[in-house]
Amino acid sequence: MIIRTQQMAAFEVMARRGFEGELVGRCTSAAPALSEGAGGDNVARFVKLGVDRAGSHGFTLRGPVRLYVDLMLGFGCDFDTDLQLAWAQEALAAGPAEDEMSRAKALYGAAQSYTQRVAGPNREHTRAAFERLSRLSESLCPKLGGTFEDDLMRLFRALYPEKFEYAGADAVRPLVARAARTAAGFGVRLGTAAALLAATMFLFGHGVAEDPMHPWIAAALGGPETSSPQDRAANLFRSMVKVAGRAQRDLEPRSA
Repeated sequence: MIIRTQQMAAFEVMARRGFEGELVGRCTSAAPALSEGAGGDNVARFVKLGVDRAGSHGFTLRGPVRLYVDLMLGFGCDFDTDLQLAWAQEALAAGPAEDEMSRAKALYGAAQSYTQRVAGPNREHTRAAFERLSRLSESLCPKLGGTFEDDLMRLFRALYPEKFEYAGADAVRPLVARAARTAAGFGVRLGTAAALLAATMFLFGHGVAEDPMHPWIAAALGGPETSSPQDRAANLFRSMVKVAGRAQRDLEPRSA
């Protein structure tokens, strides 16, 4: 039997769809609360994005691609460009580009080392950070002004001191401007909204506003055209508290 090029392409599409289906199940099992909040279509979008991003780094084998999607789930869809996670960029650049298994091994080792040092035993430091975020009051958020950036840096340190100390102030500081730009892009030029976004970027990754696993940001800040910037900032706050609780539940130790 002669298998034509068109047939091979169809087989490859089917294989990819099957693999992506497996990864969707893996994500929903690893992060059930976040996945439920995101919705099935967005989880599928997240996985497709992950497979594409893995490919852009030369990962084509199932193991390295699976690892890449796992790390996106744990550290955000843009973890590969996040200054808070310099170890990821270093690992992705380690070794020859064509040797994906060696680079995947380096990436896995770097992620494990970071997790042990920053997240703590059973990720207790990360759970504590999400608990602090879920209890954050709007009144504690800095307002736009001369001390806005310094106030936010203090907030970051208070939310997740282990991550702040590991990343360093220079890696975290760009989140302030990025959050303000993102909020302004939705027509919300409020210090509270920018502070909430920055805190979310600090904990969920700098690309959280574009992450398919976090559609709540666009939903809150986009809102109806008739809603005021203050209302949309309030919606963002309520959604952030809810999502922080989900993330915390997903990290709770599970019985065997």
